Amino acid sequence: MTIKNLNATPITHPKQRRTAALAALLAAGLLAPAAVHANATGTAGTLPSAGNPLVTNIASHEPTRQQLYRQLVDAYVGAELKGDVRSRVINALRDSYEAIDYEPIWNEDSGENLRKAVKDRMSRGLDIHPVTADHIDRLIAARASNEMREAAEADIELSSIYIRMAWQERAGLDANEKAVNEVADEMADGLLLSSVARAASGDVEGSLADLRK
Repeated sequence: MTIKNLNATPITHPKQRRTAALAALLAAGLLAPAAVHANATGTAGTLPSAGNPLVTNIASHEPTRQQLYRQLVDAYVGAELKGDVRSRVINALRDSYEAIDYEPIWNEDSGENLRKAVKDRMSRGLDIHPVTADHIDRLIAARASNEMREAAEADIELSSIYIRMAWQERAGLDANEKAVNEVADEMADGLLLSSVARAASGDVEGSLADLRK
């Protein structure tokens, strides 16, 4: 599978794929131009320097939203996941949030479209353990919380669900774990970032459709 640029020229090199993925994130409004430069130069994900308004308030010791997301993503253990799937999900989450400088991925519209996509596939037999219909409803509600940590935890869990669903979509809804792991490795060089960007812009079904072989 290749990512195609606007001139329909196949992109196969990992560095080109990541550049294309960053362009997709920028187009989706998930990435500021400065963050594109940071990703290109290898400085993405670094904590703000002194004097930056995003620096933690020393008096209150409360982290900024970006710092909180970074802490939660770095601490994500996927306790309900098993073996190789867990490690792949953790790596994919870190790549996805680092690419947008640890900002939220999901909003009201894209979250609702993700809910519909998950429930549709569950009705067709997809098992995204330990996700249930009630679970996805609770996450969508928590994502809208005014409590920053609760909203961040829900956003990260929704991303974990989308990532696993994207892998399964590409491998086939009836594919076994080995096949899904192979697809996860195949998508690790930029294809997943592009897919997350498109889904987060609201086009969840279109993003998943493009992953089907």
